[in-house]
Amino acid sequence: MRTGYSIIAGVITLATLSLATPATAQHAQVREGFWAGVGAGWGSMGVSCDGCDGVDRTGSYTGYVALGGTLRPSLLVGVEFNGWTKSDGPAGQRVRRGLLVPEGTVRSVPQGRGRLLAAVGR
Repeated sequence: MRTGYSIIAGVITLATLSLATPATAQHAQVREGFWAGVGAGWGSMGVSCDGCDGVDRTGSYTGYVALGGTLRPSLLVGVEFNGWTKSDGPAGQRVRRGLLVPEGTVRSVPQGRGRLLAAVGR
């Protein structure tokens, strides 16, 4: 059932994005100074190791934060933090698991009318 909702959400998102057009009086975007990004969603985490029997992949909430600066209009440099958290167990005995991954990032934004963004990070 979740797959059906995902497909519907994807179709609505694509339809909305295809209808979005810039206003006629809108000025070109200028990239300078500080930039930031945030996001939230759903993700899964799995563990594999020797002696880790019974550890399965599980899903929960995820979050994303990115901060950085602009070196020139087509080159952005910054840091990203991706997080995942989950609470399991009966009331009073909850176990919280989490994962936080910091990454450096370099983003190249080609000049022109296109909205293509290429990002490299590790």
